[in-house]
Amino acid sequence: MRGLTRDRLWAIAVLLPSVILLGVFVYGFIGRTVYVSLTDWGNDPAQALAANPVIQWVGLANYQELFSGFLQGRFRQELVSTIFFTLFFILGCLGLGLGLAMILDRNPKGEGLWRTIFLFPMSLSFIVTGTIWRWMLQPQGGVNQIPTVVGGQPGTFSWLSSTEAIWKFDWNRLPLMTAVVVAVVLGVIALRALRVAQRPARWSPGCAP
Repeated sequence: MRGLTRDRLWAIAVLLPSVILLGVFVYGFIGRTVYVSLTDWGNDPAQALAANPVIQWVGLANYQELFSGFLQGRFRQELVSTIFFTLFFILGCLGLGLGLAMILDRNPKGEGLWRTIFLFPMSLSFIVTGTIWRWMLQPQGGVNQIPTVVGGQPGTFSWLSSTEAIWKFDWNRLPLMTAVVVAVVLGVIALRALRVAQRPARWSPGCAP
């Protein structure tokens, strides 16, 4: 074959094992998982642990039970929490990180200090950062001692052992919070547009009076 040179054949020979393994152990298992989710495998513990289980096709019945069944309420709550985490936390972090990177790209004052602050956590190992967070979240120190800086009483919240929530979110207030954020953004845009409109037009000799 004229199109397959020696270098191309060598490249195919090198990449082919990785492609095969990726197809089998990643996409093959994904396809197998999708197929199993459309059967009744696992509903009967005896069949789930059998060497040759009798599997029957049930279609989308498992997904219907997952999203509408009474016993799957925890899954739906965790799904909503995951969506909320993805939209607000991850996108917020990406937006904040991009904004800080754009600011640093303009060479602000104290650029070296800010770069050190941003990059220093990445240079520490997970063991070191985990130990630091453990010190900070100790009931007798760390975060609970912050109020004493301004003369207040130390906190008593057990960060590492308490099952109580320090911050609770009411999903019924999500539309209101979204409306407030959109209103603030639109207000800032309108204010900037108003300031631009109020600036006096500059006259140049080349412009007609």
